[in-house]
This record gives sequence, structure tokens and C-alpha cells, in this order.
Amino acid sequence: MNIPKPLVRLVYLIMRAYWWIFRPVRHGVRVMIIKDDQVVLVKPKYKKNLNFPGGGVKRSESSENAAKREVMEEVNIKMNNLKKIGTYTNLSEKKHDHITLYFCDDFEEKEGKEGKEGKEGKVSWEIEKKGFFPLNKLPKDIGFGVRKRIEEFRKDDFGSPKHW
Repeated sequence: MNIPKPLVRLVYLIMRAYWWIFRPVRHGVRVMIIKDDQVVLVKPKYKKNLNFPGGGVKRSESSENAAKREVMEEVNIKMNNLKKIGTYTNLSEKKHDHITLYFCDDFEEKEGKEGKEGKEGKVSWEIEKKGFFPLNKLPKDIGFGVRKRIEEFRKDDFGSPKHW
């Protein structure tokens, strides 16, 4: 499915207005996937910055299962082992998000073309850019929370989870 970026962006702006009015509480997941000193990052069509793969937790779904599902959908990676780092709070965009962050360094990249059915599923239509980025030469367009989590990883000091 190839939805035009302007349409996706418009829907995102409408959702932001909804969040501003109703201030929903949501639970999401993100996964820091690192191998050979490179981190996997994605850029959704509706956002300006790169982020860790992840998304919302569905009703009656565990956060670990949501993380596995979202990573498979967004970057076609099957994770073999997840380590929970912690849960963070994000109050941006007038919503109250609780983000559970996981770490993974044991995974398999599955074959499959973007937007087409692959062996394990399809890669999400919402992702504009994805890839492995060297930890010592990160792109400039990374969100503040993501940059902070990567710095904590490099120092091996996640401390106690706080604000994203």
C-alpha cells in the first residue's frame, strides 16, 4: 500500500488536534536494535525525526509482543531475545504516552520487499526511511529522546527511566 506522504501528514495533524483536545493516555513500545556498533532507526512519513522502531500496544497484547510485531512490520526483523530497559513518559504532542523501551542485539533480518508480502509479513506503509546507522556517526535528524537513549547505551548507564 503506497499512501501519499501529504495525506499521511494531514491525518497525523488531525490526530494531533484530537490529542490536544482529549489528552489520551497511551502505551507504546520502542526497540533499540544494535549490532556491530550500528543502530536500526526508522523515519515514519508523518514525523520529522528518525526514531527507534516501535508503536502502540493493542488491547490485550503484552508490550513484548507489541515490540516484536511492530519491529517485524516496520523493518522486517525477527527478534530472538529482548531485554526490557524501562518505561518512560512522553508528554509531547499533548498526549500522555508511556513508552516501554527494549534492547535487542540478537535478531534475523527477514527477506521481503517493502510494501509486499514477505516470508514473515509485510513492511509497514508508514515508514519513509529505515536503516542501520553507525553509533559514532549518527544522522542529525534524530529525536531528542532517541539520541539520549543512545548516549545512555554508549555509557552503559540507563539509570532510572524518566521522561523520554
